[in-house]
Order: sequence, then C-alpha cells, then structure tokens
Amino acid sequence: MKTFYILSTCLLMALSGFAQSQLTGTVLDQEQNPIQAQIFITQLDQGAITNRQGLYQFNNIPSGAYAFVVRSLGYQTIEQEIFVDAQLSDQIADFVMTSTAIEMTAIFLSVPFHKLQDQQVMPVESVDFKNASEQGISDVNELLNTVPGVSVLSTGPSIGKAVIRGLSGNRVVTYDQGIRLENQQFGEEHGIGLVSDGIDRVEVIKGPASLLYGSDALGGVLYFVPERFAPKNSEALTLRSRFQGNTRGVHQFLGYKNSGVHTKLMVSGSVNSQEDYKIDDNLYAGNSRSFTGDFKTGYQWRIDRWKSTMRYHYNRTKLGLAEEMVGATGSRQPDLPSQEIVQNTLSWENNFYLDQGQLDVTFGASTNNRQEFEDFRTEPALHMYLKTKTLNLLYHLPESGKFETIIGTQNMWQTNTNKGDELLIPDAQKTDLGFFATTHLHGDILSLQGGLRYDYRGLITKAMGPINSQGFVPVIDRAFHAINGALGMLYNIDDNILIRLNVASGYRAPNLAELGSNGIHEGTNRYEIGNPDLKNERNVQLDLALTYENEHLNTYLNGFYNVIDDYIFITPTQEVLEQEPVFRYAQFNAALYGGEAGFHYHPHPWDWLHLENSLEWVIGMLDHGSPLPLIPGGKLNNTLRIKPQSASGGHGLFFNISRAQYFAQNRASDFETTTGAYHLWDISLGQKFEWGQSDWQWVVAMANASNTKYIPHLSRFKTDGIFNPGRSLNLSLSVTL
Repeated sequence: MKTFYILSTCLLMALSGFAQSQLTGTVLDQEQNPIQAQIFITQLDQGAITNRQGLYQFNNIPSGAYAFVVRSLGYQTIEQEIFVDAQLSDQIADFVMTSTAIEMTAIFLSVPFHKLQDQQVMPVESVDFKNASEQGISDVNELLNTVPGVSVLSTGPSIGKAVIRGLSGNRVVTYDQGIRLENQQFGEEHGIGLVSDGIDRVEVIKGPASLLYGSDALGGVLYFVPERFAPKNSEALTLRSRFQGNTRGVHQFLGYKNSGVHTKLMVSGSVNSQEDYKIDDNLYAGNSRSFTGDFKTGYQWRIDRWKSTMRYHYNRTKLGLAEEMVGATGSRQPDLPSQEIVQNTLSWENNFYLDQGQLDVTFGASTNNRQEFEDFRTEPALHMYLKTKTLNLLYHLPESGKFETIIGTQNMWQTNTNKGDELLIPDAQKTDLGFFATTHLHGDILSLQGGLRYDYRGLITKAMGPINSQGFVPVIDRAFHAINGALGMLYNIDDNILIRLNVASGYRAPNLAELGSNGIHEGTNRYEIGNPDLKNERNVQLDLALTYENEHLNTYLNGFYNVIDDYIFITPTQEVLEQEPVFRYAQFNAALYGGEAGFHYHPHPWDWLHLENSLEWVIGMLDHGSPLPLIPGGKLNNTLRIKPQSASGGHGLFFNISRAQYFAQNRASDFETTTGAYHLWDISLGQKFEWGQSDWQWVVAMANASNTKYIPHLSRFKTDGIFNPGRSLNLSLSVTL
C-alpha cells in the first residue's frame, strides 16, 4: 500500500507539470443567431453549455487532438476534431449548426470508441430516461420494453429481466456505474435491481459482445449510463413525485448536485411503495405489493491530467411473491412468501490523459444479499450472499493515421455463500480474467472495426448436503477458456444511406445453477438437477443493418442470424421428486434469427409532429426442431408524438399516444403454452416550462388505456393464470431549482 501511495504521488506531480490551455468560442445557427448548446470533449469526458449569447469556455485543457461534439435540440449534431496547443494561452473554436427536425444524436459509452450513433460500426440502441418520462415511463423494465428487439421476462410489474433477441438471464451482461452488475442473474424470480432515478439512459448492444465484456455477453449488453454531474460552477436541487393509480403507488425522489472548478458532487435518494396491482374492478394479484429504497452518491475531482470519479449505489427491495388472484386488501406490507434483496455497488473510475494515449483504470466492489421468507420464522429459508470485485484497465494508444486502437484487461473475483436452510446453488468461488485488443479504421466512406479477446474462468464449489442423500452436490472444479473475435463494417453509400455489416463470436460459461442444482426451486415450482459436465456455449452472429436518413425521415431495417453451439436449456423429465416434477439441464445446438424494422417521420413543415413505427420478430429453434423457451412473439409498435422543438417559456406542451400490437406466439417449448395476440394503448399529456429560476414538468399518463386483460408470453405468472395490470392513471411532477 505504501508503494501505491508513492507511485500515485509521483504520477500526480508528473501530470500536474504539463502545460494547459483555455479554449473559448461561440455556437451560432446559419443566420448567426446564438444557440444554447452542449459542447462535449469525448476523450476528456468534459462538457460545457453555452450562455444566452452562444458563448462557451473550457479551461485547463492539456495539449492534444480532441473530438468535440456539439449538440442542441432541433439542430444536426456536429463532431469535429480540434487540436489544442497548451503553449497558446487562448484559443478560439466557433461552430455553426444546421437546423433539423431529427433529435440530438447520442454519444455512446458502452463501446470503446465514443462515436456518434451514425458513426457506430456495432449495432447499438440508446434510450433516454428524460424523454421516456414524457410518455409516463418511469420504470426500468418499461423503458427496456420500448427498445426494438428487447423484451422483458416479468413476474408482475416489480420483477423483470431483459430479453435481447430471444436471449436472457446469464446471456445478457448488465453494467452500472461503469462496472459489471452481478446480482444472481441465473434466477428468473427477481429483478434487475435498478431504478430509473439517477440514470441518464441505457445503451443496448444487441448481439455477441464477448470481445468487449467477456463471458455472459453472448446475447448482448445493457449499459446504464449514470446521470451527469452539474455543469461547472453550478448547483441544482430536484424534487420529483409520482403516483400510480393502479397500485396506489407512491414514489418520492430528492436529488442535489453541486459542481465547482475541480470537484463535483451529487447525492440522491428515493422511496417507492406499492399495493397489490389491480387486474380489473374486482381482481388483484395477491401479494404483488413491494417497497424499494434507493440511494446514490457520486464525487468527481480533476487534477490537471487526472480525472477520478467515485460512485456508490444502495438499493433495498422487499416484495411479495404473488401466487393467486384475490380481492382488494389495501395492504402495502408484503405477506409470505416474500423476498428481500439488498445491493451495494461501489465504483472508482480513473482517467489519465497522457502525452502518448490515455489510461483508464476502474475498480469495482459490490455485494448482493438475497433472502426469501416462506413461513413465520424470523430466519430466511433461502439466503445467498454474493461478493464481487472487479478491476478493468484500458489503454487508448495514440492515434496512428486513421487508426484508433485500444488494449485492455477485465478481471473479476466472486464469492457466493449460502446462509439459509435451502440451497439453489452451492457455495463457490469464481475468477474471470480477460485480455483484448480492438482497433477502428476511420474513413469518410468506409469504416472498419475489429478485435480479438482471450478469456479464462475458474470455478470451484464446495460439496453441499449429506453424502449419498438426494440433494447432495459434489465438489465442482472447472476451468473454462475462450477466444473470441469481432469484425464490422460501416459503409456510407451516400449522405443519407448507411450499411452496417457485423460478424462476431461470443461465449458463455455455464452458471452455478446449471452445473450444481439439486433441489426444489420454489420460485419455479420444480425440482432442478444440474449437469457438472456442461461445456461452454459458443455462438457466431451475423448482423446486417440498413439505415436511410434525411432531414425529416429516419428508417431502418435490421436482420440477424445467430448460431449457438451447445446451447444450455432446462427440460422436463418423467421423474417426480419430493412431489415436484424434475427438470434437468441439457445441451444442444440451436439457432435464432429475426430482426427489426421501423421509421421515424417528421412531416414538413409540421416538425413538431412525430410518427414512429417499429416491428420486431425473433425465432429460436433447437437443431432437432423443438422451439427454444422464452422466445417472445412478434411486436408492432405505433406512436404519435406532438412535441415542439423548443420546450421552454411555457410552450412545452407535449402529447403521446401509442398502440403496441403483440402477435400470437404459437412456437412454445416443451414446458410452455402458446399465447394469443393482444394489443395495448398508452396515452400521455404533459408540459415543460420555466417559472422564475426553476424548471418544471408535469405528466398525466394512462397505461393500458383500453383496460386489456392479458398475460404476456414471457410472464412467469402465466402458469398460475394471473393477468398483468389493468388500466392505470399515473401522475408525475418534477421541479429543478
């Protein structure tokens, strides 16, 4: 530790000695009128906002070439490389923006090269929580369900897991605060453990991402981007309240931000309480009530060429496990059976801006404490405690011509401990080591991106249960290795048409439940038996995407074909143990294929009118012809949005109406039933406005406005015949001081 402090001090002294510069400029439209815009330096993760005169300023910028991104609602996003010379005391960079009806382009953080959406080689989607709030969407699962190609495996409104193009669970990696979120992903009966408060947006990588994220990213990645700190020399206090009519849910949020020249601070907390959700006038999902408490804080400081960001997140969720439909109870306290999950996540990200490249070092530590209560004992029947530590290193090599290259290593150490009487998975220790390199060739017409990665996973478990008993689990000592690669192409046919072609491989090592299960899984009402000889899942996916975009129209067509060797699945047998049907884990080759299509149209001259449509479908089959489980049916979504370009000064009224058509799913696996077609209507009306020095927003939304009675194909309540929530009138009010 003493050596670490000495090295850190020497590094800080060395970094502080570099010359630095000041950059100023203006952002104007084509008629030389000032624009209120955001200016972002991608390599430094540093931003500024123009004043009413369109002026901006950056201080203490080290010498180097930087990608400046200029964004403003109603204007085309600008990306321009500017060289900053620290030997000059003052430099000027002015920008002229062109008006457009297309909304601001996202800057992706989930991929190694922080490029704009229309410059990304990989297939990535981004959805913004602030925009979603205008549609009355306040829940993480609701937001994910709006992304074409993404569905949600749900247990009522409180529990959900993302399904990306038919793959879910441990096949989808989740990142939060820049580190991997580990929360017993193998279990279908508990949620993702995140709330929308304190999150700016979620980026979704659809397809194998093992090159960037290692094992378990075989199906894709959910990358939750934390809310940004306040602009320099400013502070903000935000209060937000929501009421959900269906569950009589009450949500309260309070957040504070303060930023100086070198330090930034944010802290926020929220509570959410819900009763049983209502199906119709007389029926409720009994014991679907829940309570969530959430706390987040972050601190960032800059010293010359070193930026350090530390974030902490605490989430506690207590919820009942619904088993039947009942009459109204009016209770908010979960009955038995119930579940309580506490998640602690600490991350520390450090960015060192060197003369020769950039070094990113991220430390992470998290705990997931999961308890399930089944009777009136004070001790939980099931109690699992998961501890995870991560260390990620990324080195951005100096750009060489049009090549940009990154090398890195990602490492994880994990311990799972059982403290209850019941066992789902054995006590275990897991070690992940990964090393990769990826490069990007930037071209005006053709861009290429590719890379290779090696991964090692070591897994050691303890023997569990009495020897020779039915529930005995022997020691499992396994090592898994994998080499994966990816190659992608972005081709600009002309100024309006883009083609993306990607081929990537991925892998997933079997999880503890698949290897070592031997007992009743109460959440699924079956006796599960694992297979300690399971091999890696391996896949290769081909993606082809075509995009056409002009000033008033954006349309796309995406297709994919995904071949998976040794796909792991659970299948029913003819056995019965402890009065429950026995399911065993097996492997077989499989394939998934499908795609997404859609358009976003702004009819000129009514640029405030938005027509959005998307169609998605996926088919998954084992090689012998049986359908894969948990494959959603097709979905067609139609949305009409009325939203002025400028949402300020009392002219920020907006209106949304959408209809989601869910097609029948007749390809059911051996232990599923088919699902009929249904449709849902959602309506919202709201306004953004300024009042004095504060920003306000109110929204009135009606979910499931037609009061449709339905059970999704991916609902775990389907076997119990419990319907999803009926109509709900929801209200929200937010103010930032």
